[in-house]
Amino acid sequence: MNTQKITQTKIEQTHIEHQTKEATKGFKVHVGVTVAISGLLAAINMLTVPQFPWFVFPACGMSVGVVIHYFGIRSFRKKSAQL
Repeated sequence: MNTQKITQTKIEQTHIEHQTKEATKGFKVHVGVTVAISGLLAAINMLTVPQFPWFVFPACGMSVGVVIHYFGIRSFRKKSAQL
């Protein structure tokens, strides 16, 4: 019979790894949605007012959210590496 001692550190490490995995999944969805919406806005812009590229402003705003999300994931990875 193989009994493995479960320690608090192992539980915390497993929890952080799970959080990192879920955060990475969420980040990929966030990037996909940002690219899709930016593309849609670019198409609308080019069909309506091609003289002024207004779609750049919401695209940059959404990109700020993606960057913040990325740095959030990095903090999970740093925690995981410390354990």
